[in-house]
Amino acid sequence: MGHCSSTTSATTPTTTVTIDTKANQLPHAAVAPASSSQPKHAMLSYQWASQELVKNVYTFLRSKNLAVWMDINGGMSANIYQCMAEGVENANVVVCFLTQKYQNSENCQQELQYTRTKNIPILPVRLERDWKPTGWLGLVTAGLLWVDFRGCNASNYSEYAELLYQQIQTILHPSISNTVVAPSESNANEAPSHQLSIPTKKFEQESLALQTQP
Repeated sequence: MGHCSSTTSATTPTTTVTIDTKANQLPHAAVAPASSSQPKHAMLSYQWASQELVKNVYTFLRSKNLAVWMDINGGMSANIYQCMAEGVENANVVVCFLTQKYQNSENCQQELQYTRTKNIPILPVRLERDWKPTGWLGLVTAGLLWVDFRGCNASNYSEYAELLYQQIQTILHPSISNTVVAPSESNANEAPSHQLSIPTKKFEQESLALQTQP
């Protein structure tokens, strides 16, 4: 891999031109390895159509004194690839909010695949009913524990955010049990259903099989 900049000189008169080659590099070449002195955080990876929900989750996790990285809250600057790479490299877990639009996003693909190459834990959150990740996303998330946000809305997001927080703590502190409480999805006019203590779900094995179909 070459240097991040190069220098060219003319003889008469002497001039020096410095060319910045970082701007268009992909995340794996965008920055030097992150310094171990930088604080670690939970990175929130999402497609912009999910931004309002993710903003609420960000606020909830920060209220729990968890260090959280989100692009619109100081995480992003002019060079998108450099900032994406720094966000990943300084993460101790990457929480990805999965939708069809996330799967279709080139930036989201680069971000999550780079996370995998850095061996950083990935915690998928599923947002859409009647949809499963396939293709590159099915491959990256196959077999991973995931958190079910498919019943989440503006009025109950804190219940789901608490569920997510518990699972993040399980990843950061493996001695904590990964048994979490699933939020109730009962209607407002019905008696609340019993909340069951269940393990966080795994992606079904067919998610990997689907992406190999012709």
